[in-house]
Amino acid sequence: MDPAGFFHLAGFLDEHQQRRLIEWTRELCKAAPLVQPKMPNGTPMSVQVTNAGRAGWWSDQAGGYRYIKRHPTTNEPWPDAPPWILAFANKALLQAGLGPAAFDCIAVNYYAPEAKLGMHIDRSEVDQSIPIVSFSLGSEATFVMGGPDRDGPTQRYHLASGDCCVMAPPARNWFHSVARVHPRTIFSPTREGRINLTIRKVL
Repeated sequence: MDPAGFFHLAGFLDEHQQRRLIEWTRELCKAAPLVQPKMPNGTPMSVQVTNAGRAGWWSDQAGGYRYIKRHPTTNEPWPDAPPWILAFANKALLQAGLGPAAFDCIAVNYYAPEAKLGMHIDRSEVDQSIPIVSFSLGSEATFVMGGPDRDGPTQRYHLASGDCCVMAPPARNWFHSVARVHPRTIFSPTREGRINLTIRKVL
């Protein structure tokens, strides 16, 4: 049984929708190149990120985890978040039995085959009661959903390309991670690996 507020919508995106999102991601990376964030202690993260929308997620030793309005290396504003992608996210909320949200950010995470993301809680958004929607593209991954305590019980999910996850309260504010990326790739993203699009309301 899924944790309260967590919804794994397997096969949510069809092949055409996945290819459309991958092509959009390629174009986004030309305007806002992938960059490697660092944890507040200065340790580089294994994922690379870029963003679209009013503000984008970023982390470095100088400022820690936060949202910024310009790309950290080009200093250009983030490209606009396409309404059709935000509509996909609201369709996912509807399928999960939830109401719509005024999303304003698409955070793009690129996972190389060896990349992973440790246990964490998304706390940088202004209103943490609004659900988070994420789409998986490319290589499959093992997603770990925990609870309110870092060392508490966990549940593992196998995420395939086209799967969607919705995190609404209380799971919205629980620990979670990406334990590993699997070598099987259904589509070709910007390069070998996994792409995760995370749609949020951040401002």
